[in-house]
Amino acid sequence: MADKNLLFFIHGIGQQRDGWIDADDGPVKALDKAMGLYECFPAGTKLRDVVDVVEVRYDDIFDDQIQRWTDQVKGLPVGGPGTDWVAKLQEFWTRANTDKKTFTDFGGDIILYRGFDLLARSVRLRVNKILLAEIYKRHLDSLASGKRAPEVTVVAHSMGTAVTYDSLFSLFTGSWFAQGDEVLAQAKMTDEQKALFAQALKDIESPAGTSVPVRLNALFMVANTSRLLSRWDAAQVNPILKPGAATRSFYNVNHALDPVGRVQPFQIPSDWNKSRARNIAVTHLHQENIHALSHYLANPAVHGRLFSAVLGEEGGFTQVCFDRALELADTPEWKALGGTLATQAQGEIDKVRKKLEEIAAALDQEDLFGLIERLDEFNRRVIGGAA
Repeated sequence: MADKNLLFFIHGIGQQRDGWIDADDGPVKALDKAMGLYECFPAGTKLRDVVDVVEVRYDDIFDDQIQRWTDQVKGLPVGGPGTDWVAKLQEFWTRANTDKKTFTDFGGDIILYRGFDLLARSVRLRVNKILLAEIYKRHLDSLASGKRAPEVTVVAHSMGTAVTYDSLFSLFTGSWFAQGDEVLAQAKMTDEQKALFAQALKDIESPAGTSVPVRLNALFMVANTSRLLSRWDAAQVNPILKPGAATRSFYNVNHALDPVGRVQPFQIPSDWNKSRARNIAVTHLHQENIHALSHYLANPAVHGRLFSAVLGEEGGFTQVCFDRALELADTPEWKALGGTLATQAQGEIDKVRKKLEEIAAALDQEDLFGLIERLDEFNRRVIGGAA
């Protein structure tokens, strides 16, 4: 077998920095902690000890576009007809550029991805370049060592589920090969990733329009927005991404009170293999930011299936440990209250739950702008603590 299987994390809404997966509130730390729950992992085992982990970052594409627009707006002529609207436009874009975090956290990146073809294409190219470069590197290593190539699992979160949905469709249909040398040559990729990507394109003999010889072991779509934000027709994409085609297993993960995944929620198609395509519904309340990827991954119902996918029996996550994860997921702590909120006064917890229930119940506008409104309310009332 391969030394380690390969696990990609693809982020969602908001600004991220290089190394975001290793932040204190990131997915790696959450899974490190989760590993301590299972006897099949020796004490002190960390995720990177047993899995080859790679982050995918694309949010800087939106920051760069805002900066370009801001520079262009600053150059607009003033003093003649239209002075008033020019000044207002300059003020708006200056504010957006000065506070990019607020702009993206409150849905700006959703508008940019869904509304601008070239930006969406740049994001897809970024994601596919990193995926293909990293996968290709491991294939070269496996040929040199005589071991099998690692299995590949992708965990996508929030808006990143739509980005991943779109990107994988482009990757697996090969329709983007001709664009391989375009866009983002200076992007957030290492020199090694750029070189491997270029070599991978040369070594793939399939002409444009045919499939890339890459398949996913598992795809985890967490707080899934793909039905709402995807730029492709689901009737085209679903047959490609379903278990037995481009993926072996597909997990659709959502929290009952998370407003993001509740606007036009993704439905697993009726013709998919139900033993390989699963909905994972979680209800735990361990912190105010229930939308956080780390909050999702902390739940044994989620990380148990992830450990099973990336490790399995061969990698040490035995059936006994998997059964233990499902048993833990059914306990009161993971059905309701736990984590940092468990130490708060009941009245404060009730306030948080009430806010989440009110936001989750507000289904007046089930479209992109409805999502932005609910995200704004979630950030103000739950994360920010407003009434």
